Amino acid sequence: MQEGLINALRHAQASRVDIDVRANGERIAVSVRDDGVGLPADWSRPGHFGLKGLDERVAHLGGKFSVANSTIARGVQLSADIPLAVAS
Repeated sequence: MQEGLINALRHAQASRVDIDVRANGERIAVSVRDDGVGLPADWSRPGHFGLKGLDERVAHLGGKFSVANSTIARGVQLSADIPLAVAS
């Protein structure tokens, strides 16, 4: 959440940022959505590690991470779904 919020504040020129956190005993799901300028077409080019690093950290925890430009309005949504317990 922290890195998603910082990215929105630094880069998105957003007027609104929504954060959603949901958890049960097994998983936590987090999303950060802004109404900013969206991702540039070359956001995943070599040399840019912020979102790739988030993806790697979430994967290390056994979770799934996604990044998407909004299909309805302007902005970006970052989502992570992470297990809270290690499977035995």
